[in-house]
Amino acid sequence: MTSQEFASTAKSLLSQQIELSTSLNETLTSEYDCLNSRNIDALEQLANDKQPLIIELDSINKQWLALLETQIQDISIEKIKNLLIQLDNEFKLDVLKLWESLQSLAKQCQRQNSINGTIITLSYQNSLQTLSILRGQQPGDNIYNPSGNQVTTYSAGHSFAKA
Repeated sequence: MTSQEFASTAKSLLSQQIELSTSLNETLTSEYDCLNSRNIDALEQLANDKQPLIIELDSINKQWLALLETQIQDISIEKIKNLLIQLDNEFKLDVLKLWESLQSLAKQCQRQNSINGTIITLSYQNSLQTLSILRGQQPGDNIYNPSGNQVTTYSAGHSFAKA
């Protein structure tokens, strides 16, 4: 593969990843809105929309990594950046800007996904607590489950359930 072919392929793969990452970020933002408004029907559809985006992003990322491995041994961020600078100097394709945009989008997606995950976890814990109270159980000690997440234990007690 010539340097020109490599640069052209790199630009194409990065552009595809940016397009998919933008769609994923929009989906995650919509998911956040649905979580806040408790719109479960729309949330289910967004989950279905998100899965193919992630699968396609993963596939293109594997192609991107395979392409990089043809030019770089022991891939690192610094080596990728140096290679892209060299390509931009030679072919004026702005591949480095595409790669930096992709990095920024990936961070935005990761941040939004983390926020959404926290909302889901808190809602789940709140639902468990409400259900336990309705069953006549009282909150007890906080412990950690096998996954390392903090959970509250519940014990029998007086509550609305006995009324």
